[in-house]
Amino acid sequence: SKPQTVKIISDGQTDIEIHKVGKFNPARQLELDLRPGEYTIIGSRLMYRDVRYTLNIEVGEQTESLEVICRDKL
Repeated sequence: SKPQTVKIISDGQTDIEIHKVGKFNPARQLELDLRPGEYTIIGSRLMYRDVRYTLNIEVGEQTESLEVICRDKL
C-alpha cells in the first residue's frame, strides 16, 4: 500500500504520539507519510487533560488534516 501524507496541526505546546509510529516534540504542524490503516493519536501536555483520536487512512482516499491540542486544564 502506498503511504499517504497526513497533516497534524497543533499549538506548538502539545506532545504528540502516534501509537506504533513514534513520539514527536511539540510543533505547530507535522506532515507524516502513513500507510493505510487505523492509528491512535495521543496529545499530552503537562497540567492538561490528554486528548486521543483515532485516524483511519483508507486506500485511495485523501486524508484531511487533524488538530491535536490539549485545551482542558487539570
